[in-house]
Amino acid sequence: MLDPDMTEAVPLLLEQHFDLDLIEAVTYDDEGQAELLAACGGVCSGDAASLSLLFGELADEFDREPTYRDKVLDSLRPAAALARQVQARNDALQIREA
Repeated sequence: MLDPDMTEAVPLLLEQHFDLDLIEAVTYDDEGQAELLAACGGVCSGDAASLSLLFGELADEFDREPTYRDKVLDSLRPAAALARQVQARNDALQIREA
């Protein structure tokens, strides 16, 4: 469950970890925002530190594999596309930690 304060923290963490094109695309995707917040709520403990770590890992992956970033930007609903990336990266981190 996402802490109510996280609804304000998610945009700040986006700004911390991602470039302006991605931030704008995700921020203005009103329909996908609920999916992004839901995905973020399922991350680790759902706190800002764990989400920041996940966003950092995802940003590194976007740098290594620009196709992931491009898929988010090219999506009709970028926030929902980023939510899928958040969930996939979180799943990968949990498998690695197990």
